[in-house]
Amino acid sequence: MTALTPGLGPAYASRSAHARRNPALLVANHGFGTMFDMNTYVLGALLKNHRGPNAAPLTILTHDTAWTFGLGPWMELAGFKRANRTNAIEALAAGHLVVVLPGGDVDAAKPFSHRNEVHFGGRTGFAEIALQAGVPILPVVISGAGETVVVLSDGRRLASLLGLPKRLRVKTLPISLSLPWGLTVGLSGMVLPYIPLPAKMRASVIEPMTPRPAEDAEVFAARVLAAMNARMHQMTDGRLPFLGLAWPRRRPSR
Repeated sequence: MTALTPGLGPAYASRSAHARRNPALLVANHGFGTMFDMNTYVLGALLKNHRGPNAAPLTILTHDTAWTFGLGPWMELAGFKRANRTNAIEALAAGHLVVVLPGGDVDAAKPFSHRNEVHFGGRTGFAEIALQAGVPILPVVISGAGETVVVLSDGRRLASLLGLPKRLRVKTLPISLSLPWGLTVGLSGMVLPYIPLPAKMRASVIEPMTPRPAEDAEVFAARVLAAMNARMHQMTDGRLPFLGLAWPRRRPSR
């Protein structure tokens, strides 16, 4: 199915049915930020508008930082749970559609030059969960959020110097330019909302993926990531930053 929203809103495209009645692991990518990642809003709209009345119940896995800052209990009321193997397996066993963004802050803090890439930071736990639960992976690729702000650096060195990987389980501290805050370090999009620059956001759902015979979690995860990056390339090839327009292509000379 294909649905388009005119203007600078989201656009969705997929050949796959969104309204899954059976449990599955929906794997999506981050755009920019954690608490205020634009990708989560697009994903929420996608799920709300296209799942159907008889779709499987929904569980969304999210980072521990929400509980660190006291927001976890409130988010649980909306179907969010801590991102760990136990919660994922229990939800899948109960027949839920489980949503996970495996890249975490590594994917959420990509520099502007890498905005049209999906980074999982070597994480394969999502594939292990799918294998253990015996459910397919439903990859969703979202583009455009990386153009709503300009990320100068992911701030990995600074995060390491401050001991954030051990204290908060985050590896990045993005240095970015955004409205209305200007230049910030680890604040805009992470703990502070920002005014997004105009960008065309698109979401594409890839056909469900299952492990091949004798395929282990590491190889399965790499294949899912490759498929998502290939789709991202298709969605953003020739795209102009900020407005989502495409460079005019020259017709081949005869």
